[in-house]
Amino acid sequence: MSPRAFPFPLRVGTDLCHISRIRALLQKNIGQQTRQTKTLSRFLSKLLTWPERQYFWERFEDHDYVCSNIDTVAQYLAGRWAAKEACRKACPHLKSSNGFHNIMILPIHVPTGASHRASTRPQGLILRTAISAFQVGISEQQSGKKQLVFDMDTVEGQLCEISISHDADLATAVAIVPVMVDDYTVEEKT
Repeated sequence: MSPRAFPFPLRVGTDLCHISRIRALLQKNIGQQTRQTKTLSRFLSKLLTWPERQYFWERFEDHDYVCSNIDTVAQYLAGRWAAKEACRKACPHLKSSNGFHNIMILPIHVPTGASHRASTRPQGLILRTAISAFQVGISEQQSGKKQLVFDMDTVEGQLCEISISHDADLATAVAIVPVMVDDYTVEEKT
C-alpha cells in the first residue's frame, strides 16, 4: 500500500532573516540625510508594495522617527522580508522571481484610535498580478490632506495565514497558503 497524500490542499513556507543585515542596510550613509533617505526609499520600494509602504509610514511617521528608532524599524522590516520569502516558497508560481510585489503583508485589523505602532496579527495576500494604478482611489481626510486608498475588492488573489516572530537577531516567518487553482497546472507541467 502506497502512502496517502496529505489530506489538505495547503502549502507551507518558512524563512529567517537577520535583523542586523536590515539594520546595516538602513544605517548606510547615516548622517547624510539625502543619501540615507534614498537608501531607505529604494529598499522600501524593493520590498513593499505601495499600500504596505503607506502603512509603514503611518506606523513609523517620518524619516526622523525611523532614524531614531532604527532597531524597531529593522525588526519590523526583517519580519516582512521573512514573511514574503515564506509566501514565495509556498507558491510555485512565484519561484521564478523574487515576487515581492505579488505578495502583501498587512495587519488584519487596526482598531480605530489604536496606535499604528501597536503590533497586530498580519495576514498575507498572494496577488495574481502586481497592483496597478486602476486599483488606486483618492480619499480626502478631515485635515484636507489627500491620501491614496487601496481597495482590496479590486484585486484577485489568495489570502493566507502568516506568523512572524523575532528573537535576538533573527526574524522568522511561516506562511500557510491554500493551493491555488493555477498551482495544479504548474505541478502537472513539471
